[in-house]
Amino acid sequence: MSKTADLALLAMVSAGLVGACAVRTDHPPADPLATPPAAETPKALKSRRTHAGLHNVWIVTEGLISGSQPDGDPGFNDLAEMGVRTIISVDGARPDIERASAHGMRYVHLPIGYGGIEPARTRQLARAVRDLPKPVYLHCHHGRHRGPAAAAIAAVALGRLNNKDAVDFMKRARTSPDYAGLYACVERAPVETPASLATVSTDFPQIATVSGLIRTMASVDRAYDNLKRIRDAGWTTPPDHPDLIPAAEARQVGDRFTGLLGEAETQNKTEEFRYLLGVAAASAGTLTQALSANSRDDLPDRFSALASSCKDCHIKYRD
Repeated sequence: MSKTADLALLAMVSAGLVGACAVRTDHPPADPLATPPAAETPKALKSRRTHAGLHNVWIVTEGLISGSQPDGDPGFNDLAEMGVRTIISVDGARPDIERASAHGMRYVHLPIGYGGIEPARTRQLARAVRDLPKPVYLHCHHGRHRGPAAAAIAAVALGRLNNKDAVDFMKRARTSPDYAGLYACVERAPVETPASLATVSTDFPQIATVSGLIRTMASVDRAYDNLKRIRDAGWTTPPDHPDLIPAAEARQVGDRFTGLLGEAETQNKTEEFRYLLGVAAASAGTLTQALSANSRDDLPDRFSALASSCKDCHIKYRD
């Protein structure tokens, strides 16, 4: 797994976020690392290959853009430059509806998991993309897996992409082939009829109701990303994120894991899940200690142990 791989622990419980369609075991996604066509870069960003507030940005079809969660004002400024009027989040974290409103944009929150997308959620996504003010920007956290899959399936449901082209888009967006459920749903999605979309409520939520476990995992996901920034800055506060205190970010991860171990919702999970959560909590604890003591020689190994504990859980509960 590359150092930029999404190790977000929200995914350990993402299968409970919404139901998934059945996974086809014979689905063989090809190498997703093909270079994207230049035409799929939003016009406003063609001359600016890097930007502070957005990542993995793609035009899916006319009026529909896929990418990462906007990062603070820089991200929303980028969206405003692109003319975006509606933002759809399929991530479990609470959307930043305040910043969206300040920039004149509407937020819609329709979370999905890594295991697949239910038909009912597909119809919601399709109707939102079809009916809400455009351009529509659809995102997950990093803009590589759930976001491209959700955008692709909405485009198929609306008849704007066929299944093959939708799957090819996911590959170009570097959606991991490990998420066979996402690929299978897009590969098999039908075109929805006007009658079927007419049954979907247009009362789209700004903030969806998700479980406490998922909310906590979403916050862990963000703290883990901060730890990667700290690692890349040489285990110090990154110059572009002066608010990040290394030991505090690691402690935040460990405290959340430890807190979850005592929650009733966690007790209803499997014994193996609780064990893996405990291993991750312990790994975060040792990283916190090393950061507090400024034990630089130990930090790479401590961080690798935390990453490995995440990966072990992903294999069982996400991938």
